Amino acid sequence: GIGTKMQDDLRHIARERGLSLWAAGELLNTRAIQGFSALINALSEQAEGLELCEKVQLVVEKSGLMEFHKKDKDKGEEKVENLEELVNAAKLFYFDKNNEENMNELDSFLTHAVLESAEQQGDDADDCVQLMTLHTAKGLEFKQVFLVGMEEGLFPAQQSVDDTVRLEEERRLCYVGITRARQQLTITHAESRWLYGRTTYPNPSRFLRDIPVDLISNVRMQATVSYPITSAKPTPSSSEFSKPRNAYSPPSSPKPATRTSVVTGRYKTGQKVSHVKFGAGVVMRCEGEGDKESVVVNFKQVGEKKLMLALAKLDVL
Repeated sequence: GIGTKMQDDLRHIARERGLSLWAAGELLNTRAIQGFSALINALSEQAEGLELCEKVQLVVEKSGLMEFHKKDKDKGEEKVENLEELVNAAKLFYFDKNNEENMNELDSFLTHAVLESAEQQGDDADDCVQLMTLHTAKGLEFKQVFLVGMEEGLFPAQQSVDDTVRLEEERRLCYVGITRARQQLTITHAESRWLYGRTTYPNPSRFLRDIPVDLISNVRMQATVSYPITSAKPTPSSSEFSKPRNAYSPPSSPKPATRTSVVTGRYKTGQKVSHVKFGAGVVMRCEGEGDKESVVVNFKQVGEKKLMLALAKLDVL
């Protein structure tokens, strides 16, 4: 194989002649490098036309990495799980075609994977805050953990809202994050956020409903956010955070809350619809009655919109 000594030789040749490691390997041209080059070239041909996650899966399987680590009785299981997480990360990766670096999808994903590596994290004895992604945190534990940005559109991501498989994968990642805390877990979500060039007013993540309500201690800062008249201001009573998934809270008075959902039969939660301006989306909830009946739809392109049914024209897909 290509050992440490050969890797050092490759780096030396590459630095000395101003070449890439791949070009330096062609100059060194040992039997091990020839075998490695043949493998890479074969994988490159087989990966042509595949989706990103399929490319990663192909490399993991055909390279022999998976089988190699399965034979390791010591740390093999952890290595296998890391490879599986790499494939899962490729499934969830969102590629921005207009990225500033002008990278292709694979290069962009690999750069992202390197940046979220935990190798540069502090030791247990270090007095520091360690920043990492949920993928990186797998297998680690800390006395105190902060999960930030727990909002619809961020976690779960906008691209996962109407994709059951992706949504459940993100739910599993949320569980991974929650269980990293040995003693205390702090979860935060913003009431307003500047995102993609505009101010948004996100709802708390749906994943928070999975946490038993008796384990939650809500801490709310004094309101300092100004909401435009067209935006529905999130309130403690409407917060997904404060309600378990299947909980039923009887109304405290005959007057309905401003965000209480009313089932009218015209549209159903989870139903896919299309709007002439906003495109395809998923019905999140229905509100009001009669002329004031409205629906909140999560559109792929523009996010959540509240539409009055008396004015909006929605087609069921």
